[in-house]
Amino acid sequence: MHVDTRGAIEIARLGARFDWRWTLEDVARFCAAVGWHASEQWDVFGRFVTNLSIDDPTARFSVYEGELDHPLIPGETVEYLLACVTDTVDDDDPALPHIVIDAFAELSHKLSSFTLGPPSSYRPGEMPCVSWEFPAVVATLLSLREFLVLKFENPAYREWIDQLDEDDHDGPELEILDPGTSWSSFSATLSKTLVDLPSEAVINVSSSNLRFLQIAYWHREADGQSADGFELRCNIDADPSADGRHLNRPEIAAGLASSGWQRIENRHGNFWRLQIDWPARYDDICAVVEKIGVALRDYFNIESPSQLQLELIY
Repeated sequence: MHVDTRGAIEIARLGARFDWRWTLEDVARFCAAVGWHASEQWDVFGRFVTNLSIDDPTARFSVYEGELDHPLIPGETVEYLLACVTDTVDDDDPALPHIVIDAFAELSHKLSSFTLGPPSSYRPGEMPCVSWEFPAVVATLLSLREFLVLKFENPAYREWIDQLDEDDHDGPELEILDPGTSWSSFSATLSKTLVDLPSEAVINVSSSNLRFLQIAYWHREADGQSADGFELRCNIDADPSADGRHLNRPEIAAGLASSGWQRIENRHGNFWRLQIDWPARYDDICAVVEKIGVALRDYFNIESPSQLQLELIY
């Protein structure tokens, strides 16, 4: 899977600085500025051939046509413009989803480091994205499973979409996951769940020997305050477990610390934490799952994952 990193960075730089008014004339001016050529147009969508070095170098835009309750002017206001920035992976390719997850993590990091600065928002899940908000545009890197796109959105349109998403959320739902009977099946289930885990979801793991293990996404903190960044965190309750064993015993604490767990004591509680920055590479997610398995086997004496209860709350 080829990623045109240089082309994506240049398009992001131009798109973030462009004087957007979200008219059709804007689309023509922007496409001319980046060297794209119109290939066909429809009533609502327009398609352009881009100059990116990928197998389907196309971009398209959408104009609001007035079919929904919407703050924009029908037929005159552009909602968004998006461009493919990677090759497309066949849906039967065994490298899916690993190769796209890695490309998304690497490109989002480079866009943050070299062009756009720290993202304004993060949305993990089945179609993960990171966004950068500017006064006249919202720039988003979006994974569509088989390829990545760079999307420039009208801020009024983005605000409307975000409100729709918020209104559609009916409240917490509970799904019981099958932990399997072997540690390999447990790792496969948990890895796949973490890859698709939405930002508002929580995974709870419990057993007769384990009071509490929770996995969720959090905004990074520095000195107790919100900071730039997003993390996938796993927390284990450091209070005594149901059978009286204590995770603060020296030999247990040393083992957890040596495998990357950190002891945390703050207003939220007393626990051991394992965390990685998100977006994350697939191997990094699998490494977290492996360390969780080691902790469950070695420090909670859980012989089989069939002893575990896995709850997904979203």
